[in-house]
Amino acid sequence: MESTTGDIQEMLKRIAAADATYKAFDKRFAYGTAGFRTLGETLDRVCFRAGVLAGIRAKMDHGLAGVMVTASHNPKQDNGLKIFEKDGAMLEGPWEKLAESLVNTDDLPAFLTSLNAGQLSFPGVSLHSDIFTTPVQQLPLVFIGMDTRDSSQRLCDAVSQGITLIGAYPVNYGLVTTPQLHWLTQRCNELRMAAPGDGEVHGKVKKGDFNEAWARYFKEFSDLIGDSPKSRYETDLLLDCANGVGSIQFKLNLELMAEIFGGKDKVPLNVTIINDDEKPDLLNEECGAEYVHKDQQLPHNFALKGGRPGIKCASFDGDADRLIYFYQRAEGEGVPVIIDGDKQFALILMYIKSLLEKLGITHSELTHVFVQTAYVNSRSTKFLKAKGINNELCPTGVKNAHPIVVGYDIGANDEPNGHGTIVCKWDRVRGALESKKDSVEAKKIQAILQLSNMTVGDAIANLLLIESILRDLDMSIADFATLYEENPSRMFKAVVKDRTKFKVVWDESRLTQPIELQNFIDTLVSQTTEGKAFVRPSGTEDILRLYAEAKTLEEMEALAKAILKEIDEKYKDY
Repeated sequence: MESTTGDIQEMLKRIAAADATYKAFDKRFAYGTAGFRTLGETLDRVCFRAGVLAGIRAKMDHGLAGVMVTASHNPKQDNGLKIFEKDGAMLEGPWEKLAESLVNTDDLPAFLTSLNAGQLSFPGVSLHSDIFTTPVQQLPLVFIGMDTRDSSQRLCDAVSQGITLIGAYPVNYGLVTTPQLHWLTQRCNELRMAAPGDGEVHGKVKKGDFNEAWARYFKEFSDLIGDSPKSRYETDLLLDCANGVGSIQFKLNLELMAEIFGGKDKVPLNVTIINDDEKPDLLNEECGAEYVHKDQQLPHNFALKGGRPGIKCASFDGDADRLIYFYQRAEGEGVPVIIDGDKQFALILMYIKSLLEKLGITHSELTHVFVQTAYVNSRSTKFLKAKGINNELCPTGVKNAHPIVVGYDIGANDEPNGHGTIVCKWDRVRGALESKKDSVEAKKIQAILQLSNMTVGDAIANLLLIESILRDLDMSIADFATLYEENPSRMFKAVVKDRTKFKVVWDESRLTQPIELQNFIDTLVSQTTEGKAFVRPSGTEDILRLYAEAKTLEEMEALAKAILKEIDEKYKDY
C-alpha cells in the first residue's frame, strides 16, 4: 500500500523526534572497509540513522538486509556497525556513499524527503519505489547482531528504532559472530527465494542453524578422512577466543560436534578454550588474533591454561572473523611462531589443487584464483607459483577482492591478519566433478568447499576447514609453519603534510606520483637480496605506510631506514 502525504509527514515527525534524542558530534563519520567504526560513546545517532538506511535497503532489495554492531579487533571502548546485503555480501559501494551522506546530514527528514523525490543523486543506487512505503507482499526485514561490548546493546536498540520508524522490521539475533549473522541473512534469502509466498520464512532461520551446519559439515569431511592413525597430526588445540562472542558460539559447536560424533572422545579435535570471559572490559585485552599477529606476543592466560612449547594454538578476534594459528617454539620464548592468513589459505589452495590434479581436472576445466594484497610476503608468492596456483593482487579490503574472486570457478581471498574466505560456483564445480563424483577426491573437494562460509571470512569455519586438511595430510603445527619460510618484513609509518599528493596503482604496490620516489625505491630494492618495498598513503590520516621485506632482518631494516630517510628529507612537505 502506497503511503499518503499525511502518512509520510507523520513518519518524518517520528523520525525527527527520535533523531533529536541522540547527541550530535562535531565530526564526520566515514563508512570505510569495516563500516562505521569509532568510539562507542559517539555512535548512538549514527546507529539510529544507519538503521533507517538499512530499512530502506531492505525495502529496495527484495525485503532483506543485515546490520552487525561490532568493532571486531578494536579496543573495548570502540564500536561500529556494518550493513550488508540480502545474500550476506558487503554493502554495495554506491549504497556506502548514500549511508555516509545520510548519517552525516544536518537535517535527516529533509534528506529523506529529497532522496525520495529524486532530488539527491547517488550513481548506482536504484530507488525503484517510495522509501516510505512498506511492501505488504514481502515484509522488509533487517537481521541484527552484536558482539559483547558494553555499548553494543544500546547501539543495537538505536539501530532497531531506526529500522522500525522507516517502516521495516528488525529481527534481533543478539550475541552472534559477524560471519554467523552474514550466513543467517544469506540463509533467509535462500529460503525466501525458494518459497516467495511464505511471509513467515524468517522465523525458520534460527541462530543455532549456523552451529548445527558447521558441526555437520565437519563430521561429513571427517568421515571421508576415516579413522586411520596419524603420526604427526595433533588433535589437541589451545584456542584463544579474545574474550569475545566467538567463545560463546564455538562452545555450541563443540557441544553439537560431540553429539553428532557420538561422544566428545570421538571428535578428532580436542579443544581447550582460553580467554572466554564475556566481560566487556576484557575484550581483546592482551589476547585475540590482532594481538598475537601484530604484537607477536603469546596471549594472556597461555601458560595458565595448558600452553606449552609445541602445542598447536589458534586465536579468534573479538567478533570471530579473523583466525591466526601459532605455537611456542621453546620454553620461556615469548615470541610465538605465527601462521598468518596467507599461509593458511596457501595450505587450503594447495590441498584443493592437489585433489584436482589427482582427478586430472585442468585449470581450463575448473578455474581458480587466490587473491591477496600487496602486503603478501614474497616467499608466499613463490610458493604459490611453484604449486601452480593462480595468484592476483588487489587493494586491501574484501570489497576489492570480491569482484576478482567471483570471476573464477573457485576463488579465495585473504589478508595476512587472518581474514579470508573461499567461494565457488557450485554448478561449475559439480559439473566438472560429475564423471568422477564417486571418487574420494571429488567428495573431499565438495566437502572442503562446503566447510567454507562463502559470505565472509569466518574464524570458526576456517578453523574446522584447516583442521580437516591438516588431519588428512597428517601435518603437525610445525609442518604447517614450515610450508614456506617468510622473509623478515615489517610495516613503518612516515608523517607527511598531505597524503593525497601521493598516488598509487590500483593494487597499491607502486607509486605513480611522485615517480622520483618510486624510482628511488626501485633502485634500493634491486640492490637488496630478495628485497620488496612499497609506499602507499593512509586512507584516514596524513601518513605514508611503508612495507619493507628482505632475506635478512638487517637488510630489511636497512631498506626501510633508507626509504624513510628519503621521505623525511625530500617528501615530508611534498
